[in-house]
Amino acid sequence: MKKKETTKKVEGGDQVDTAKLTKETIKKIKECIKQLAEKVASLESNDDKVKAFDECFKENNVEVDQKYLILINVLFDKNIYAEFRAKGPVIKHFINQEVVIDEAMYHFVTALIDLLYNKCKGDNLNKYVSSIVYLAYEIDLITEEFFTKYALSNMRYMPQKQSLFANQEIEEKFFNDLADFKNWLRTAPYEDEEYSTNEVANELKTIPTKEIEQKHEKKVLKDEDIDDI
Repeated sequence: MKKKETTKKVEGGDQVDTAKLTKETIKKIKECIKQLAEKVASLESNDDKVKAFDECFKENNVEVDQKYLILINVLFDKNIYAEFRAKGPVIKHFINQEVVIDEAMYHFVTALIDLLYNKCKGDNLNKYVSSIVYLAYEIDLITEEFFTKYALSNMRYMPQKQSLFANQEIEEKFFNDLADFKNWLRTAPYEDEEYSTNEVANELKTIPTKEIEQKHEKKVLKDEDIDDI
């Protein structure tokens, strides 16, 4: 149920406005991703992962749009759907630290789009877009208020700090693939309203339940086994 409101390829991405990206910035992002990838993979707790990211961001003076691109690229790959609930809280920590929360959410979404449609564009992740965004909503990486401004209205949300990694054409694909989530957000009741389990299931369609996520995890493992042969 709904909660009440209280083009330069960079590590897999493309279509980035290279006129605004310096070679130094691109180098810094790549070095941070490389530095963090192995280290974060070896850490078990999200608190330790947060500490590793925080140290790297401070040491390299990483700006807000670069921060979420690095977070997404280090934490996730083609298995993002199965792993999102476990790793999402790492991103939530950094969103909650920002002075302007909407701006942080915007940069998180643009980094997510880059992963889904650029880095993993051959993995057909578009069918999981509504489900992934629902998980992001569920753990407060995005809010209904932000999403309404960003995707449900005719106006595009424009933060003070523009993302160098946003691409209008790919954003349109993202919004089209969000049809199920957008429809659910428009019609779902709030938490204190009565709604049966069957009605929720019918409304959400592709929005994941625990059972669906477990089935996907099994499929991911099978795919990895095939890749290893």
